[in-house]
Parts: sequence; structure tokens; C-alpha cells
Amino acid sequence: REMAALIEVVVEVECSQTELGDNIGLVGGAGSIGDWNPARAARLDGASFPIWRATISLEVGRSVEYKYVILKQNGGATWEACDGNRVRTVSDVAETWKDGKFGEKGIATSAVALAGSSNPVVAECTSADPRGGTVDKGADTSA
Repeated sequence: REMAALIEVVVEVECSQTELGDNIGLVGGAGSIGDWNPARAARLDGASFPIWRATISLEVGRSVEYKYVILKQNGGATWEACDGNRVRTVSDVAETWKDGKFGEKGIATSAVALAGSSNPVVAECTSADPRGGTVDKGADTSA
């Protein structure tokens, strides 16, 4: 079986709701972003707070559903409250996914590293819950 081509994607989200010791994670329907398990989420770097960034490897051409979570210092996770999931298709060129603010869906942009241009991409949240059921992802799951 042929190995799928991977590309590094930079993800970026703005979140100022974290407390000292918290982190932002990207979790979704791919192994490199935890397969929907917040404990295995890709952790973002908050050095440019309130902007959080990470570089992740994803399969070229794949449609990926994902969400950001606040990974609480106490081990809990708070999912962003946006209805459904963010969805993007992985391009075959290195790019940065600028996803706006934590918990807010809408127009997001992709900045293509090589061309330096920025094209608006709608990273809409879908209403489907990949884990089934009607999980309230806006709820604090640290209880």
C-alpha cells in the first residue's frame, strides 16, 4: 500500500480565555491531531499570546474536521462552543490556516507560504458530530 503524501500545515487561532498553565490543543479526525481524543491533541504554542500556533503534518487532499480545545492545567478540556466542527481540505502546498477566534466560526483564511497570498476560505462548522450523539462540545468536561 502506497504511503499518503504528508504536508506540514501551520494552524493559528486567537484565544485569550486561557488561564496560567492552560494550553490550546487542536483535535480532530486524523491521527496527528488526536483522532478526537483531547489527551492526544496537537498542542499549540502560546508564545505570541493571544495567538496560538502549531505546525502539524496532515495527509494531502484529505478533508479534515477539527476543533480547538482549551487543555486545562487540571487535566480537563473545554471544547470551543462553535456549532459542529471546522472543516478544511489539506492543500498540496505549505500554508497557514488562520482560523480567527476560538469558538467563532466564519470566514477563515489560508495564507499560502510560497505565493505569500491570502485567499478567504470558509472553514465552516458542520452540524455532524463525528463521535455520534449530541455531545455539547461547549461544555467544560473537567467535572
